[in-house]
Amino acid sequence: MAKNEHDQRYWLIELLAYWEGRVNVSYLEREFHLSRQQASKVLGSYREQMPDNLDYSYTLKAYLPSACFASRFISGEADEYLQWLQGIPRHHLQVARLSSPQRQILPHILRPIIHALTFGYAVDINYASVTNTTEERIIAPHSLVLAAGRWHVRAWCLARQEYRDFVLARTRSASVDETRDIPSPQEDHAWHTWVELVFAPDNRLAAERQQALEQEYGMTDGRLIIRERAALANYLIKQMGVNIKFLDALPEAQQLVLVNKRDIEQWLY
Repeated sequence: MAKNEHDQRYWLIELLAYWEGRVNVSYLEREFHLSRQQASKVLGSYREQMPDNLDYSYTLKAYLPSACFASRFISGEADEYLQWLQGIPRHHLQVARLSSPQRQILPHILRPIIHALTFGYAVDINYASVTNTTEERIIAPHSLVLAAGRWHVRAWCLARQEYRDFVLARTRSASVDETRDIPSPQEDHAWHTWVELVFAPDNRLAAERQQALEQEYGMTDGRLIIRERAALANYLIKQMGVNIKFLDALPEAQQLVLVNKRDIEQWLY
């Protein structure tokens, strides 16, 4: 990660050019709160240092990575881009994060998907299912999702004729397909539908423990209401540690229950 102000700005230029396939002054204005003139100077300064990296597209009004693009300020690793995308705050305070196995997402997999997301194309992928069988799929991605500790891409699956989530780490290969007619992301009904999930302490817990949970989650009248996209409801339930298939014999094992399961059942699996 860049350490000084100039390197930080050059880092973002390379990050956007490498992963998203374009960068312009508007990105720098927003990210660093610069005027248009200041942002133009930053891009100009970068091009002086790396004259062969960017080509200007008058059609897109943006700089694109050249055929001989060579990164100097970024690592080129997928996690670098995904962490920036996630917007993890970095504080001067000491922060500990739970270590978990890193699911490998290779740059040559992520870049075509980001390109397709940016320009509205389809992607031809080789995808490994949970049964470890590999299938060729053509998908039309519209969003990246970090859920349940994994990065997914939300996409229209041409084979299944439905919107599905694909785990990036299970993708074996990916190539952009500019020839396909793809549906508008607005047609993803589950993505554009918002639902309320209502959680409450398991009533089998002692009253003191229920009160502690109400305070912990900032509940009102013993209820925690979270509004989320219907397409992501299952991930949220998993994140809350709630099992909707069966009630654990020990209430301490789950602590919370989903109160309104029947109301949102059509979105659950």
